[in-house]
Amino acid sequence: MGLSKEDEQELKSIIRSSVERFAGTINDEISEEELLEKDYTSVSNQSKRSITQPSRHMASFSLRQSEFFEDVTNKLKQKDLLFNLDDDTVERYKINTDKLERESYHNELVDSIYQNEIFHFSWKVLDYSGGFYVNDDVFNEAFKTHYLSKYDSIEKYRIIIPVYNLTVNSTNTSLRLFSETDIFERDDYYHDIESLEIKKMPENIKNGIILYHNSSVKNLENETVDKCDCAIVANVISTNLENTPLIPGIEIGKRVLTAIRLDNSGSIWHDKMEFKSVYFTKKSWFEYRTNVPEITNSESYSRGNNIEVTDDSVEYRVDSEFCDFWENYCELIRFDPDWPLSGALRRYNEMHRKHYPEDKILDCLIACEGLLLRSGGVVKSSITSSLKLYASLLLDGRTHYSRKEIRDIFMELYRIRGKIVHENNTVNQILADNDFEELPNNVEQTMGLAQEMLASVIRAYLHEKLVNERSVGKVNDLMQESINTAAYPPNG
Repeated sequence: MGLSKEDEQELKSIIRSSVERFAGTINDEISEEELLEKDYTSVSNQSKRSITQPSRHMASFSLRQSEFFEDVTNKLKQKDLLFNLDDDTVERYKINTDKLERESYHNELVDSIYQNEIFHFSWKVLDYSGGFYVNDDVFNEAFKTHYLSKYDSIEKYRIIIPVYNLTVNSTNTSLRLFSETDIFERDDYYHDIESLEIKKMPENIKNGIILYHNSSVKNLENETVDKCDCAIVANVISTNLENTPLIPGIEIGKRVLTAIRLDNSGSIWHDKMEFKSVYFTKKSWFEYRTNVPEITNSESYSRGNNIEVTDDSVEYRVDSEFCDFWENYCELIRFDPDWPLSGALRRYNEMHRKHYPEDKILDCLIACEGLLLRSGGVVKSSITSSLKLYASLLLDGRTHYSRKEIRDIFMELYRIRGKIVHENNTVNQILADNDFEELPNNVEQTMGLAQEMLASVIRAYLHEKLVNERSVGKVNDLMQESINTAAYPPNG
Protein backbone atom coordinates (compact mmCIF):
# COMPACT_ATOMS: atom_id res chain seq x y z
CA MET A 1 0.00 0.00 0.00
CA GLY A 2 1.13 3.55 -0.57
CA LEU A 3 1.04 6.21 2.13
CA SER A 4 -0.42 9.69 1.98
CA LYS A 5 1.91 12.55 2.87
CA GLU A 6 0.10 13.00 6.19
CA ASP A 7 0.39 9.30 7.05
CA GLU A 8 4.03 9.27 6.02
CA GLN A 9 4.84 12.18 8.33
CA GLU A 10 2.98 10.58 11.23
CA LEU A 11 4.70 7.24 10.63
CA LYS A 12 8.07 8.96 10.47
CA SER A 13 7.45 10.75 13.77
CA ILE A 14 6.34 7.58 15.56
CA ILE A 15 9.24 5.47 14.28
CA ARG A 16 11.80 8.17 15.06
CA SER A 17 10.59 8.54 18.65
CA SER A 18 10.82 4.79 19.07
CA VAL A 19 14.35 4.63 17.61
CA GLU A 20 15.51 7.53 19.80
CA ARG A 21 14.21 5.79 22.95
CA PHE A 22 15.91 2.59 21.86
CA ALA A 23 19.20 4.40 21.21
CA GLY A 24 19.03 6.01 24.64
CA THR A 25 18.57 2.62 26.31
CA ILE A 26 21.48 1.09 24.38
CA ASN A 27 23.65 4.09 25.22
CA ASP A 28 22.96 3.53 28.92
CA GLU A 29 24.06 -0.11 28.67
CA ILE A 30 27.04 0.13 26.31
CA SER A 31 29.73 2.78 26.62
CA GLU A 32 31.29 4.47 23.58
CA GLU A 33 34.56 2.70 24.45
CA GLU A 34 32.85 -0.69 24.04
CA LEU A 35 31.44 0.14 20.59
CA LEU A 36 32.43 -2.59 18.12
CA GLU A 37 33.99 -1.79 14.75
CA LYS A 38 34.04 -3.16 11.21
CA ASP A 39 37.53 -3.61 9.75
CA TYR A 40 38.29 -2.96 6.10
CA THR A 41 41.27 -2.15 3.89
CA SER A 42 41.74 1.22 2.25
CA VAL A 43 42.19 0.54 -1.46
CA SER A 44 44.19 3.71 -2.07
CA ASN A 45 47.09 2.83 0.23
CA GLN A 46 46.22 -0.71 1.40
CA SER A 47 46.17 0.47 5.02
CA LYS A 48 43.95 -1.28 7.56
CA ARG A 49 41.01 0.84 8.69
CA SER A 50 38.05 0.44 10.97
CA ILE A 51 34.65 2.06 11.24
CA THR A 52 32.19 1.87 14.12
CA GLN A 53 29.26 -0.48 13.53
CA PRO A 54 26.76 -0.45 16.40
CA SER A 55 24.71 -3.33 14.92
CA ARG A 56 27.53 -5.71 15.83
CA HIS A 57 25.96 -5.57 19.32
CA MET A 58 22.53 -6.61 17.98
CA ALA A 59 22.65 -10.23 19.10
CA SER A 60 22.99 -9.19 22.75
CA PHE A 61 19.59 -7.49 22.61
CA SER A 62 17.68 -9.80 20.25
CA LEU A 63 15.59 -11.42 23.03
CA ARG A 64 14.34 -8.02 24.21
CA GLN A 65 12.55 -6.94 21.03
CA SER A 66 9.08 -6.90 22.59
CA GLU A 67 10.42 -4.83 25.51
CA PHE A 68 11.60 -2.15 23.10
CA PHE A 69 8.96 -2.22 20.37
CA GLU A 70 5.69 -3.78 21.58
CA ASP A 71 4.18 -0.36 22.35
CA VAL A 72 5.13 1.20 19.02
CA THR A 73 3.79 -1.83 17.12
CA ASN A 74 0.45 -1.52 18.91
CA LYS A 75 0.35 2.21 18.22
CA LEU A 76 1.01 1.70 14.50
CA LYS A 77 -1.66 -1.02 14.42
CA GLN A 78 -4.23 1.29 16.01
CA LYS A 79 -3.46 4.00 13.47
CA ASP A 80 -3.45 1.54 10.57
CA LEU A 81 0.14 2.46 9.70
CA LEU A 82 1.68 -1.03 9.54
CA PHE A 83 3.00 -2.20 6.20
CA ASN A 84 1.52 -5.33 4.61
CA LEU A 85 3.08 -8.69 5.30
CA ASP A 86 3.00 -11.22 2.49
CA ASP A 87 2.38 -14.91 3.15
CA ASP A 88 5.98 -15.88 2.39
CA THR A 89 7.29 -13.53 5.09
CA VAL A 90 4.91 -14.97 7.69
CA GLU A 91 5.85 -18.52 6.67
CA ARG A 92 9.55 -17.82 7.27
CA TYR A 93 8.83 -16.84 10.87
CA LYS A 94 6.76 -19.90 11.75
CA ILE A 95 8.56 -22.14 14.23
CA ASN A 96 6.11 -23.92 16.54
CA THR A 97 3.82 -25.82 14.15
CA ASP A 98 1.71 -27.21 17.03
CA LYS A 99 0.35 -23.71 17.69
CA LEU A 100 -0.33 -22.69 14.10
CA GLU A 101 -4.05 -23.48 14.25
CA ARG A 102 -4.63 -21.08 17.11
CA GLU A 103 -5.65 -17.59 15.99
CA SER A 104 -3.98 -16.07 19.04
CA TYR A 105 -0.64 -17.59 18.00
CA HIS A 106 -1.00 -16.15 14.50
CA ASN A 107 -1.62 -12.68 15.95
CA GLU A 108 1.36 -13.03 18.30
CA LEU A 109 3.49 -14.15 15.39
CA VAL A 110 2.51 -11.17 13.24
CA ASP A 111 3.20 -8.77 16.12
CA SER A 112 6.63 -10.31 16.66
CA ILE A 113 7.43 -9.91 12.94
CA TYR A 114 6.68 -6.19 13.07
CA GLN A 115 8.72 -5.83 16.26
CA ASN A 116 11.61 -7.63 14.60
CA GLU A 117 11.44 -5.36 11.54
CA ILE A 118 11.54 -2.20 13.66
CA PHE A 119 14.31 -3.71 15.80
CA HIS A 120 16.50 -4.31 12.76
CA PHE A 121 15.69 -0.90 11.30
CA SER A 122 16.71 0.78 14.57
CA TRP A 123 20.14 -0.82 14.36
CA LYS A 124 20.45 0.38 10.76
CA VAL A 125 19.83 3.94 11.93
CA LEU A 126 22.58 3.56 14.54
CA ASP A 127 24.94 2.21 11.89
CA TYR A 128 24.22 5.30 9.79
CA SER A 129 25.10 7.51 12.77
CA GLY A 130 28.09 5.44 13.89
CA GLY A 131 27.03 5.67 17.53
CA PHE A 132 24.09 5.52 19.89
CA TYR A 133 22.42 8.72 18.77
CA VAL A 134 20.01 9.92 16.08
CA ASN A 135 20.01 13.17 14.10
CA ASP A 136 17.87 14.50 11.23
CA ASP A 137 20.21 13.65 8.34
CA VAL A 138 20.91 10.14 9.58
CA PHE A 139 17.29 9.25 10.33
CA ASN A 140 15.87 10.76 7.14
CA GLU A 141 18.33 8.83 4.95
CA ALA A 142 17.76 5.52 6.76
CA PHE A 143 13.98 5.96 6.88
CA LYS A 144 13.68 6.75 3.16
CA THR A 145 16.04 3.97 2.12
CA HIS A 146 15.18 1.11 4.46
CA TYR A 147 11.74 1.61 5.99
CA LEU A 148 9.50 3.58 3.67
CA SER A 149 10.15 1.14 0.80
CA LYS A 150 8.27 -1.55 2.76
CA TYR A 151 5.02 0.28 1.97
CA ASP A 152 5.57 0.24 -1.81
CA SER A 153 6.45 -3.48 -2.11
CA ILE A 154 9.43 -2.55 -4.23
CA GLU A 155 13.18 -2.49 -3.77
CA LYS A 156 15.65 -0.07 -5.30
CA TYR A 157 19.16 -1.15 -6.13
CA ARG A 158 22.07 -0.37 -8.38
CA ILE A 159 23.79 -2.61 -10.90
CA ILE A 160 27.42 -1.90 -11.81
CA ILE A 161 28.97 -3.50 -14.91
CA PRO A 162 32.68 -2.73 -15.47
CA VAL A 163 33.39 -2.75 -19.22
CA TYR A 164 36.89 -3.39 -20.52
CA ASN A 165 38.43 -1.64 -23.54
CA LEU A 166 35.70 1.00 -23.67
CA THR A 167 35.88 4.65 -22.76
CA VAL A 168 33.58 7.67 -22.92
CA ASN A 169 34.72 10.04 -25.67
CA SER A 170 33.02 13.11 -24.24
CA THR A 171 33.73 16.29 -22.32
CA ASN A 172 31.40 14.84 -19.68
CA THR A 173 32.35 11.86 -17.56
CA SER A 174 29.18 9.99 -18.43
CA LEU A 175 26.61 9.40 -21.14
CA ARG A 176 23.00 9.30 -19.99
CA LEU A 177 21.10 6.63 -21.89
CA PHE A 178 17.38 6.36 -22.51
CA SER A 179 16.06 4.17 -19.69
CA GLU A 180 12.36 3.63 -20.46
CA THR A 181 12.85 0.08 -21.64
CA ASP A 182 11.64 -3.24 -20.25
CA ILE A 183 14.59 -5.34 -19.22
CA PHE A 184 13.25 -8.37 -17.41
CA GLU A 185 9.71 -9.45 -16.63
CA ARG A 186 8.40 -12.79 -15.50
CA ASP A 187 5.03 -13.75 -14.02
CA ASP A 188 4.61 -11.89 -10.72
CA TYR A 189 7.67 -9.63 -10.71
CA TYR A 190 9.52 -7.20 -12.89
CA HIS A 191 12.58 -4.95 -13.01
CA ASP A 192 12.33 -1.37 -14.26
CA ILE A 193 15.28 0.88 -15.02
CA GLU A 194 15.12 4.28 -13.35
CA SER A 195 18.37 5.54 -14.88
CA LEU A 196 21.07 4.13 -17.14
CA GLU A 197 24.46 5.54 -18.04
CA ILE A 198 27.89 4.69 -19.37
CA LYS A 199 30.39 6.50 -17.20
CA LYS A 200 34.07 6.76 -16.58
CA MET A 201 34.72 4.44 -13.68
CA PRO A 202 34.68 6.50 -10.45
CA GLU A 203 37.31 5.64 -7.88
CA ASN A 204 34.70 4.91 -5.22
CA ILE A 205 33.10 2.21 -7.42
CA LYS A 206 36.52 0.67 -8.11
CA ASN A 207 37.17 0.66 -4.37
CA GLY A 208 33.83 -1.01 -3.67
CA ILE A 209 34.50 -3.81 -6.16
CA ILE A 210 38.03 -4.42 -4.87
CA LEU A 211 36.82 -4.48 -1.25
CA TYR A 212 34.13 -6.97 -2.24
CA HIS A 213 36.63 -9.29 -3.90
CA ASN A 214 39.01 -9.04 -0.96
CA SER A 215 36.28 -10.15 1.45
CA SER A 216 34.03 -12.31 -0.75
CA VAL A 217 33.61 -16.02 -0.07
CA LYS A 218 32.71 -16.54 -3.71
CA ASN A 219 35.34 -18.10 -5.91
CA LEU A 220 35.38 -15.30 -8.49
CA GLU A 221 38.14 -14.17 -10.76
CA ASN A 222 39.34 -10.87 -9.35
CA GLU A 223 38.44 -7.89 -11.50
CA THR A 224 41.39 -5.86 -12.71
CA VAL A 225 39.28 -2.75 -12.30
CA ASP A 226 42.34 -0.52 -12.10
CA LYS A 227 42.66 -1.17 -15.87
CA CYS A 228 38.96 -0.64 -16.52
CA ASP A 229 38.03 2.87 -17.62
CA CYS A 230 34.26 2.51 -18.01
CA ALA A 231 31.21 1.07 -16.32
CA ILE A 232 27.55 0.69 -17.18
CA VAL A 233 25.57 1.81 -14.13
CA ALA A 234 21.83 1.20 -13.81
CA ASN A 235 19.50 2.20 -11.00
CA VAL A 236 16.73 -0.38 -10.96
CA ILE A 237 13.51 -1.01 -9.06
CA SER A 238 12.12 -4.50 -8.56
CA THR A 239 8.94 -6.02 -7.17
CA ASN A 240 10.69 -9.16 -6.01
CA LEU A 241 14.35 -9.41 -5.04
CA GLU A 242 14.01 -13.06 -4.05
CA ASN A 243 14.32 -13.78 -7.77
CA THR A 244 17.93 -13.11 -8.64
CA PRO A 245 18.35 -9.35 -9.12
CA LEU A 246 21.52 -9.93 -11.10
CA ILE A 247 19.62 -11.38 -14.05
CA PRO A 248 18.72 -7.96 -15.46
CA GLY A 249 22.35 -6.90 -14.93
CA ILE A 250 23.64 -9.42 -17.44
CA GLU A 251 20.75 -8.53 -19.76
CA ILE A 252 21.59 -4.81 -19.54
CA GLY A 253 25.28 -5.46 -20.21
CA LYS A 254 24.55 -7.65 -23.23
CA ARG A 255 22.08 -5.21 -24.75
CA VAL A 256 24.18 -2.07 -24.29
CA LEU A 257 27.37 -3.68 -25.65
CA THR A 258 25.46 -5.18 -28.57
CA ALA A 259 24.06 -1.74 -29.39
CA ILE A 260 27.54 -0.19 -29.29
CA ARG A 261 28.82 -2.85 -31.70
CA LEU A 262 25.87 -2.43 -34.05
CA ASP A 263 26.12 1.36 -34.03
CA ASN A 264 29.66 1.31 -35.38
CA SER A 265 30.36 -2.12 -36.78
CA GLY A 266 33.49 -3.42 -38.44
CA SER A 267 35.99 -2.35 -35.77
CA ILE A 268 38.27 -5.15 -34.60
CA TRP A 269 38.33 -3.50 -31.17
CA HIS A 270 34.74 -4.53 -30.65
CA ASP A 271 36.18 -8.04 -30.25
CA LYS A 272 38.06 -6.82 -27.19
CA MET A 273 35.20 -4.86 -25.58
CA GLU A 274 33.53 -7.03 -22.94
CA PHE A 275 32.47 -7.34 -19.31
CA LYS A 276 33.41 -10.06 -16.80
CA SER A 277 30.88 -9.62 -14.01
CA VAL A 278 27.88 -7.67 -12.80
CA TYR A 279 27.69 -6.27 -9.28
CA PHE A 280 24.68 -5.59 -7.12
CA THR A 281 24.56 -2.89 -4.45
CA LYS A 282 21.90 -1.12 -2.43
CA LYS A 283 22.27 2.07 -0.46
CA SER A 284 23.83 1.27 2.89
CA TRP A 285 25.26 2.86 6.01
CA PHE A 286 28.77 1.95 4.85
CA GLU A 287 28.40 3.90 1.59
CA TYR A 288 26.70 6.75 3.46
CA ARG A 289 29.71 7.15 5.77
CA THR A 290 32.61 6.23 3.46
CA ASN A 291 31.28 7.02 -0.07
CA VAL A 292 32.30 3.48 -1.07
CA PRO A 293 29.42 1.33 -2.36
CA GLU A 294 28.91 -1.88 -0.44
CA ILE A 295 28.73 -4.68 -3.02
CA THR A 296 26.50 -7.41 -1.64
CA ASN A 297 26.38 -9.85 -4.54
CA SER A 298 27.87 -10.51 -7.95
CA GLU A 299 27.63 -12.87 -10.87
CA SER A 300 30.26 -13.84 -13.38
CA TYR A 301 29.45 -13.51 -17.04
CA SER A 302 31.07 -16.63 -18.49
CA ARG A 303 31.68 -15.04 -21.89
CA GLY A 304 34.02 -12.48 -20.38
CA ASN A 305 36.51 -14.78 -18.68
CA ASN A 306 39.41 -14.29 -21.10
CA ILE A 307 39.40 -10.59 -21.80
CA GLU A 308 42.55 -9.07 -23.21
CA VAL A 309 42.92 -5.72 -21.45
CA THR A 310 44.51 -3.32 -23.93
CA ASP A 311 46.16 0.04 -23.52
CA ASP A 312 44.38 3.35 -24.12
CA SER A 313 45.40 3.54 -27.78
CA VAL A 314 43.12 0.67 -28.78
CA GLU A 315 40.09 1.31 -26.58
CA TYR A 316 36.80 1.77 -28.35
CA ARG A 317 35.38 5.22 -27.62
CA VAL A 318 31.63 5.77 -27.32
CA ASP A 319 30.23 9.29 -27.68
CA SER A 320 26.95 11.18 -27.50
CA GLU A 321 25.81 10.02 -30.96
CA PHE A 322 25.39 6.54 -29.53
CA CYS A 323 22.68 7.88 -27.18
CA ASP A 324 20.40 8.47 -30.19
CA PHE A 325 21.00 4.99 -31.56
CA TRP A 326 20.26 3.45 -28.18
CA GLU A 327 17.04 5.43 -27.70
CA ASN A 328 15.79 4.34 -31.13
CA TYR A 329 16.62 0.66 -30.92
CA CYS A 330 17.00 -0.37 -27.28
CA GLU A 331 13.54 -1.97 -27.21
CA LEU A 332 14.39 -4.04 -30.29
CA ILE A 333 17.81 -5.29 -29.17
CA ARG A 334 16.62 -8.19 -27.05
CA PHE A 335 17.66 -11.77 -26.37
CA ASP A 336 14.46 -13.45 -25.20
CA PRO A 337 14.05 -16.67 -27.20
CA ASP A 338 10.75 -15.75 -28.87
CA TRP A 339 12.11 -12.46 -30.29
CA PRO A 340 12.67 -12.92 -34.05
CA LEU A 341 16.04 -11.15 -34.05
CA SER A 342 17.46 -12.79 -30.91
CA GLY A 343 19.26 -15.60 -32.76
CA ALA A 344 21.01 -13.20 -35.14
CA LEU A 345 21.94 -10.84 -32.32
CA ARG A 346 23.38 -13.71 -30.32
CA ARG A 347 25.48 -14.95 -33.23
CA TYR A 348 26.60 -11.38 -33.97
CA ASN A 349 27.95 -11.16 -30.41
CA GLU A 350 29.53 -14.60 -30.77
CA MET A 351 31.49 -13.28 -33.75
CA HIS A 352 33.12 -10.75 -31.44
CA ARG A 353 33.89 -13.26 -28.71
CA LYS A 354 35.15 -16.31 -30.56
CA HIS A 355 38.85 -16.65 -31.12
CA TYR A 356 38.98 -18.52 -34.43
CA PRO A 357 38.03 -16.66 -37.65
CA GLU A 358 36.53 -19.86 -39.07
CA ASP A 359 33.93 -19.84 -36.26
CA LYS A 360 33.24 -16.16 -36.90
CA ILE A 361 32.50 -16.77 -40.59
CA LEU A 362 30.12 -19.62 -39.78
CA ASP A 363 28.25 -17.52 -37.19
CA CYS A 364 27.96 -14.64 -39.65
CA LEU A 365 26.43 -16.70 -42.44
CA ILE A 366 24.17 -18.79 -40.20
CA ALA A 367 22.73 -15.56 -38.79
CA CYS A 368 22.30 -14.04 -42.27
CA GLU A 369 20.55 -17.16 -43.53
CA GLY A 370 18.25 -17.16 -40.52
CA LEU A 371 17.10 -13.64 -41.34
CA LEU A 372 17.32 -13.25 -45.11
CA LEU A 373 15.88 -16.64 -46.04
CA ARG A 374 13.02 -16.58 -43.55
CA SER A 375 9.43 -16.59 -44.83
CA GLY A 376 9.59 -14.69 -48.14
CA GLY A 377 13.20 -15.66 -48.67
CA VAL A 378 12.31 -18.84 -50.49
CA VAL A 379 15.36 -20.66 -51.76
CA LYS A 380 14.62 -21.26 -55.44
CA SER A 381 18.15 -22.03 -56.56
CA SER A 382 21.23 -22.31 -54.36
CA ILE A 383 21.43 -20.80 -50.87
CA THR A 384 24.37 -18.70 -52.05
CA SER A 385 22.42 -17.14 -54.90
CA SER A 386 19.36 -16.46 -52.76
CA LEU A 387 21.37 -15.04 -49.87
CA LYS A 388 23.43 -12.61 -51.95
CA LEU A 389 20.34 -11.51 -53.87
CA TYR A 390 18.28 -10.73 -50.77
CA ALA A 391 21.25 -9.09 -49.03
CA SER A 392 21.81 -6.77 -52.00
CA LEU A 393 18.12 -5.80 -52.07
CA LEU A 394 17.90 -5.24 -48.32
CA LEU A 395 21.12 -3.24 -48.04
CA ASP A 396 20.69 -1.17 -51.19
CA GLY A 397 21.13 2.46 -50.13
CA ARG A 398 21.83 1.53 -46.50
CA THR A 399 25.61 1.16 -46.85
CA HIS A 400 28.31 2.68 -49.06
CA TYR A 401 28.49 -0.58 -51.05
CA SER A 402 26.69 -1.05 -54.35
CA ARG A 403 24.31 -3.95 -54.97
CA LYS A 404 26.96 -5.70 -57.04
CA GLU A 405 29.59 -5.26 -54.34
CA ILE A 406 27.23 -6.65 -51.69
CA ARG A 407 26.41 -9.67 -53.88
CA ASP A 408 30.11 -10.29 -54.48
CA ILE A 409 30.99 -9.96 -50.78
CA PHE A 410 28.37 -12.55 -49.76
CA MET A 411 29.36 -14.85 -52.62
CA GLU A 412 33.02 -14.73 -51.54
CA LEU A 413 32.15 -15.22 -47.87
CA TYR A 414 30.20 -18.31 -48.92
CA ARG A 415 33.21 -19.58 -50.87
CA ILE A 416 35.26 -19.28 -47.68
CA ARG A 417 32.54 -21.07 -45.72
CA GLY A 418 32.53 -23.96 -48.22
CA LYS A 419 36.30 -24.42 -47.95
CA ILE A 420 36.10 -24.31 -44.12
CA VAL A 421 33.30 -26.87 -43.94
CA HIS A 422 34.23 -29.21 -46.80
CA GLU A 423 38.01 -28.88 -47.03
CA ASN A 424 38.92 -28.10 -43.41
CA ASN A 425 40.90 -25.04 -44.48
CA THR A 426 41.67 -22.04 -42.29
CA VAL A 427 40.64 -18.53 -43.31
CA ASN A 428 44.31 -17.57 -43.50
CA GLN A 429 45.02 -20.40 -45.97
CA ILE A 430 41.93 -19.59 -48.04
CA LEU A 431 42.81 -15.89 -48.36
CA ALA A 432 46.39 -16.75 -49.29
CA ASP A 433 45.43 -19.34 -51.93
CA ASN A 434 42.55 -17.52 -53.62
CA ASP A 435 41.96 -14.28 -55.45
CA PHE A 436 38.99 -12.42 -54.02
CA GLU A 437 37.66 -9.29 -55.65
CA GLU A 438 35.94 -7.75 -52.63
CA LEU A 439 37.49 -9.40 -49.55
CA PRO A 440 40.73 -7.95 -48.15
CA ASN A 441 43.78 -10.20 -48.23
CA ASN A 442 43.97 -9.92 -44.45
CA VAL A 443 42.19 -12.05 -41.84
CA GLU A 444 41.34 -9.26 -39.38
CA GLN A 445 40.03 -6.97 -42.11
CA THR A 446 37.97 -9.77 -43.63
CA MET A 447 36.48 -10.53 -40.21
CA GLY A 448 35.70 -6.84 -39.81
CA LEU A 449 33.92 -6.83 -43.18
CA ALA A 450 31.92 -9.96 -42.27
CA GLN A 451 30.87 -8.35 -38.99
CA GLU A 452 29.94 -5.19 -40.85
CA MET A 453 27.72 -7.13 -43.28
CA LEU A 454 25.85 -8.95 -40.51
CA ALA A 455 25.48 -5.72 -38.52
CA SER A 456 24.11 -3.95 -41.61
CA VAL A 457 21.56 -6.72 -42.15
CA ILE A 458 20.45 -6.59 -38.50
CA ARG A 459 20.25 -2.79 -38.52
CA ALA A 460 18.13 -2.89 -41.69
CA TYR A 461 15.56 -5.18 -40.05
CA LEU A 462 15.64 -3.06 -36.87
CA HIS A 463 14.97 0.04 -38.95
CA GLU A 464 12.09 -1.59 -40.83
CA LYS A 465 10.53 -2.70 -37.54
CA LEU A 466 10.96 0.73 -35.94
CA VAL A 467 9.85 2.93 -38.85
CA ASN A 468 7.46 0.76 -40.86
CA GLU A 469 6.35 -1.84 -38.28
CA ARG A 470 7.50 -4.61 -40.63
CA SER A 471 8.49 -7.99 -39.27
CA VAL A 472 11.40 -9.95 -40.70
CA GLY A 473 8.96 -12.10 -42.66
CA LYS A 474 7.09 -9.09 -44.01
CA VAL A 475 10.30 -7.43 -45.21
CA ASN A 476 11.29 -10.65 -46.95
CA ASP A 477 7.86 -10.99 -48.52
CA LEU A 478 8.23 -7.48 -49.98
CA MET A 479 11.64 -8.37 -51.36
CA GLN A 480 10.19 -11.51 -52.93
CA GLU A 481 7.51 -9.38 -54.59
CA SER A 482 10.18 -6.97 -55.81
CA ILE A 483 12.01 -9.79 -57.54
CA ASN A 484 8.85 -10.50 -59.48
CA THR A 485 8.17 -6.83 -60.28
CA ALA A 486 11.84 -5.74 -60.47
CA ALA A 487 11.21 -2.93 -57.98
CA TYR A 488 12.05 -3.28 -54.30
CA PRO A 489 10.06 -0.75 -52.22
CA PRO A 490 11.98 2.35 -51.16
CA ASN A 491 13.76 2.18 -47.84
CA GLY A 492 11.73 3.59 -44.97
